[in-house]
Amino acid sequence: MSLVATLVNAGMAPGVAMGMVYSTGAHSVGILMENAVQNERFSQLSSQASLDQCLALIISTGAAGAAKGQ
Repeated sequence: MSLVATLVNAGMAPGVAMGMVYSTGAHSVGILMENAVQNERFSQLSSQASLDQCLALIISTGAAGAAKGQ
């Protein structure tokens, strides 16, 4: 390898290294955002399931009370 090629590679190394750091950071942020969206979706699903369960309990309690004449 010639001296010029070595100096060019040494001069480019910091820029390439920082490019890799920024790329890795952007990828990590992307994964974090993807996880946040998925967790929000599961949270809404869980909330809807608990609401459905509460409404079913209220309806069944009302139906039981109506059957007893209350």
